[in-house]
Amino acid sequence: MQKVPITFFVSALGDALARGDGYIMGAYGQNPRTGYLDLNVKEVKAAWKPTGYYYEQYTDPEQHAQALKWREQCVRVWDCNGLAEGIYQIETGTCINDKARGNYASWCDPKGEGTIPASRRVPGAAVFWGSKASKIEHVAYLFEPVEPGKPEGDWWMIEARGVMKGVIKTKLSQRKPQYWGWMTAYYDYAGAGSETPTGVLQRGEVGADVKAMQEALMGLGYDLGKWGADGEFGKATEKALIEFQTMAGLEADGKFGPSSLTALKAALDRLDDAVTPPEPTYTITIHGVHQPEMEAMRERWPDCEVTEE
Repeated sequence: MQKVPITFFVSALGDALARGDGYIMGAYGQNPRTGYLDLNVKEVKAAWKPTGYYYEQYTDPEQHAQALKWREQCVRVWDCNGLAEGIYQIETGTCINDKARGNYASWCDPKGEGTIPASRRVPGAAVFWGSKASKIEHVAYLFEPVEPGKPEGDWWMIEARGVMKGVIKTKLSQRKPQYWGWMTAYYDYAGAGSETPTGVLQRGEVGADVKAMQEALMGLGYDLGKWGADGEFGKATEKALIEFQTMAGLEADGKFGPSSLTALKAALDRLDDAVTPPEPTYTITIHGVHQPEMEAMRERWPDCEVTEE
């Protein structure tokens, strides 16, 4: 699957905000007067006429009136996950057609529950709202730090937040999303920030990086509870990591960063050295052969010591 640079996605988010783009449920960046992504197309799809489905789906009079205003005023309209779908399709020509909960379930790795960790706060990171992962209902995207140069602090987000609001900018601290993720199935986060997907891991994170760390800890004999290496950084994983950090003489904070990674690799190397048996050696004693035959035997069994008696 082709991946789009996350910098392109973030730039397109900024364009949607600057234009004052609107919200229509089920939209992913279409011209609200035609229903096409290509703004040069003049043909009008039936579902996008003023009496078509996309406007008649709003039965509340106030919402219906606002939807028609978006139709008259906007360059493009979106819904929440439509921002990620449509920007990808505009760049690649590939339609994804997914929901916010599908984004979290299938697009994101790494991902996790709770407030997005400081190490994962980069432009284009997705944050989600829902009572549980299978019932996620809304998604927004980090845009830029509130205080320039301090990515560990609060962030501005861009979100398509319902028909009455459209595409707006809000603060992470005020909106308090319950889940987060990097949409690495479709977007390339290289260069998005100082951290990479193998940066600092901590409780609440989910993904392949967490599972690799868990497998390494289990290989060293640490107990990760009944779930083992399940890719979810929970209480048992944190406890095992703290025990390892204490043994290694590191700060036992339960966060897996570069120092812990180095110590873990060294411990695994020592374990490999301890359990790897020495290569066996053999001695073959030959009686009554000539030198050419001796050389042929040495070529055939290079790991053996061939002697003549």
